[in-house]
Amino acid sequence: MESLHVPFQSMRHGLKFDMTPPLYGGTGSMSINDDILPLNFDGEKLFLSISKPTKEDYELYDCYELSSALHTPTIHPHHHSKKTMNKNIPMIKW
Repeated sequence: MESLHVPFQSMRHGLKFDMTPPLYGGTGSMSINDDILPLNFDGEKLFLSISKPTKEDYELYDCYELSSALHTPTIHPHHHSKKTMNKNIPMIKW
């Protein structure tokens, strides 16, 4: 019923976000080219209300693909060295 989205992924593809809700002086919106899509705000998060489009929806409304079909490299943030100490410093000093 709602779509939670990481805006930084879309920013890499040229979308723009105002992540400040209107309640706090922003627009709380997503911009795709010259189109501005308002986001809902529930006091905690900005989100889009979604539902499966009907055939009539496709004929009446503009459609946007919010995820890219292009391969995005996977980043492994937990990959790190298992080295836990400098061999030149005795354990007692650690």
